[in-house]
Amino acid sequence: MSYSERSTKDRLTDQGFWQFSEKKFETHWPGPWENFGLGEKASGYASYKFSPLISHTPDYRAALTETSIPILVEVQGTGKGAAIPGWKFKAKKMEQLLKWNRIHETTLWLWDNATETNVWTSVASIQLMIMQGKATEHLLDGHRQTWAIECDVVREHADTHRLEAAYG
Repeated sequence: MSYSERSTKDRLTDQGFWQFSEKKFETHWPGPWENFGLGEKASGYASYKFSPLISHTPDYRAALTETSIPILVEVQGTGKGAAIPGWKFKAKKMEQLLKWNRIHETTLWLWDNATETNVWTSVASIQLMIMQGKATEHLLDGHRQTWAIECDVVREHADTHRLEAAYG
C-alpha cells in the first residue's frame, strides 16, 4: 500500500514508514546534525494546533563540518509507487519554510527512493522552480494544495553548489 493510500493514523503509527527519509538523512548527511522540528514526537498531541510557523519547524539543525555555519534542514522523500512522480511540496508548508528562511537559511534534503540518491537545495530554489512553472499543482488528500516537481528537474535546478560554498 502506498503512503497516499494510508490513513493519517496509519502514517503516524508506523514509525519505520513515517521516518524513512529522516533515517536516510541521518545516515548520509556528511556533518553533524541535531533534531530541531516537532516531527513524529508531536503525534501524541495536536501539533497542528500550534501556529503554522511552529507546526512547520524544519526537521534538523545541521552543518557540513564541525566548524561550518549551521543551516536548517527539512527532509522529504519520494516514496515508492507514487501516483504523481517526483517530490511534493505542500503550499502551506512551503509558505512557512520560506518564513523560516527569512530568519536563517532553510534547505531541503530530498531523498529519491527510486534511485536511492539525495539532493540538497534551498527552499528558495524550490519556490523559484514553482514560480517558473517547473511544478504541477495537485490536491493532496483531495484538499491540500501541493506542488509536484519531478526529481530530474529538481536535480538540474538545485543550488547545491551555492550552499556548499556558503556553508562548507
